[in-house]
Amino acid sequence: MRSSITALTTQALYNLAMDLSEGFRRRFAFVGNGLFIHPPFASRSLWIEWREVPVGLGIEQDETGTVHLFAGRLQGTLSTEGTR
Repeated sequence: MRSSITALTTQALYNLAMDLSEGFRRRFAFVGNGLFIHPPFASRSLWIEWREVPVGLGIEQDETGTVHLFAGRLQGTLSTEGTR
């Protein structure tokens, strides 16, 4: 009886850890040369990338409202996300 309770508790803790891990992975991620951030309860997300070649200095906005920021070797994209 005690071993089955321990097994259930261990499985529940494992499931909780995996759910938390997946939740953080959707909000914060390091991919290649960049970092993706989507804060909870925010409609905006940010992608920051380190470029091999300098991309200049400037700000651009396209028709969808996405803002692209350029600062030397850093390039950032601020975009509006759909609801999840």
